[in-house]
Amino acid sequence: MADGENRPWSVLYQDEAVAVDSIERSPTVSIESILADGVKTDGDQPLVTTILPNGSEKTLSYKEMAAASYAFARYLREELKLKAGDVVALQLPNCTSYAIAMLGIVRAGLIVSNVNPLYTPFETRRQLDDCKAKALVFIDLFGDKIDEAVSGLNDLKLIKVSITDFFPPLRAAMLNFVLKYVRRMVPNVSTPHTAFTDIVKIDITNGLKTLQYTNEQSADDTNFLQYSGGTTGKSKGVKLSLAGIVHNHMQARSLAPDEFKKKNLTTILVLPLYHMSGFTVLMAGLLMHGHVVLVPSPRPLSNLKQAFSKYTVNGFLGVNTLFAGLMKEDWFVTNPPKIGLTFSGATALNSSVAAEWEGLTGSKIYETYGMTEATAVATWNAPGENARSGSVGFPVPGTTVRILKDDSTWAQTGETGEIVVKGPQVMNGYFNAEDLNKNAFFDGWLRTGDIGYLDA
Repeated sequence: MADGENRPWSVLYQDEAVAVDSIERSPTVSIESILADGVKTDGDQPLVTTILPNGSEKTLSYKEMAAASYAFARYLREELKLKAGDVVALQLPNCTSYAIAMLGIVRAGLIVSNVNPLYTPFETRRQLDDCKAKALVFIDLFGDKIDEAVSGLNDLKLIKVSITDFFPPLRAAMLNFVLKYVRRMVPNVSTPHTAFTDIVKIDITNGLKTLQYTNEQSADDTNFLQYSGGTTGKSKGVKLSLAGIVHNHMQARSLAPDEFKKKNLTTILVLPLYHMSGFTVLMAGLLMHGHVVLVPSPRPLSNLKQAFSKYTVNGFLGVNTLFAGLMKEDWFVTNPPKIGLTFSGATALNSSVAAEWEGLTGSKIYETYGMTEATAVATWNAPGENARSGSVGFPVPGTTVRILKDDSTWAQTGETGEIVVKGPQVMNGYFNAEDLNKNAFFDGWLRTGDIGYLDA
């Protein structure tokens, strides 16, 4: 339990949630054990699919993903000679190579730092400098920014990804020709770099092999350095651990155990993996042995048509503008998909949009509230009899939320003030910013900078 204060919402917890509520932090976990479990029970089942607007797609199974990430982890440690705790930056859209690279970095005992592919060279350079990245994995579609961003960073190792990585060779060659020479979407990069597919060969015999690099870390060590504007607007590195991410997943799923126990759940992921919301969906798919369908870009929204047409959707995470936009698309309205669970976050959900979405897809939208500094989810308006429209629900198990007034006293029921949070999913602090860490907490409570209130 996160705090001894009065927590009236805890009476709403069912058995699974009560059990999670009593755990201070998830048991020791490793990416090796998570992958090994997936390979053992669902090795040949799809884990990640990248689907393009024209319907071309590539799927990797659990065994293939384990083998590919094994190869990348070994490259980072044995070829590049990176050491435990070094940072590798990923500047990638939603694609199969992102999942391989992310898992490989963590398996190598290194730290992942996501960089927005839409950043200017200045913004990219600032983050690479701040997190002290030793390597950068970038997408060739935005390669025209790389030369300027990394100029003078002579020790930074560059690895280039293509959106067609691991597609069948003939299909990949055709797609790459169109992208580079017909649509002119792939600029040249003059800075020396290595192609991701030259590094990663999917040898299925390596799908069952484990790596020992993660033994160099404790469960609470930083595995992810996720940059966020947070409460100040200035982008800064949030230190997150694999244990905290796994625990946050346990917290959320314990509020709707029946939904998350279903086998072979398929989630269409449109929100970007470089953002914490999208990233946690990928991790949830891995932890639940589900299938995550990645859409590299949701613009235009017709890019989503093939994904919704080809797959039965059990889960979909979006934001208010995405839901509203889809319901203006003729292809979506004419043949609306039937969706299992729909989740909303990041911004407030409009009640009329929620009602229209439910009427069209048969799926009620369940709102969440959280921030990068709290891993992802602090409260959830979870499925069940306690769900209410216009609310972000109650704190997930093990989490306490209070409202802090301007005079640093606690608000009473119904009074507005700053939302503050305690829980095992709260960050380890900001990277290399002790002054910011002091201001980020009030007497041990994470200050969110958001305004809200607690009802009865």
